[in-house]
Amino acid sequence: MLGYGAYTGEGRCFQFWQDFMSCVEKNSNDKKTCIPFREDYDECLHGKKLNARRATIQAEMDKQKKNGTLPAEVTELLGRNKF
Repeated sequence: MLGYGAYTGEGRCFQFWQDFMSCVEKNSNDKKTCIPFREDYDECLHGKKLNARRATIQAEMDKQKKNGTLPAEVTELLGRNKF
């Protein structure tokens, strides 16, 4: 039952998995060629790069708030949307 999502017909990362497997099949002697495909699949599953980026942005915003240098537009958006 590979490829089926919990609530949909196809899992959200299934296309990334297919791309990775296709690369592995075509390049069975050179696995290094498929590293970018594997990284894309892992990112889809776990979101580690996205979470690291969010943490970096949040840390910078906290720093700017503390220093009083956060732009007024950002402060206004934060007040409206309650991120």
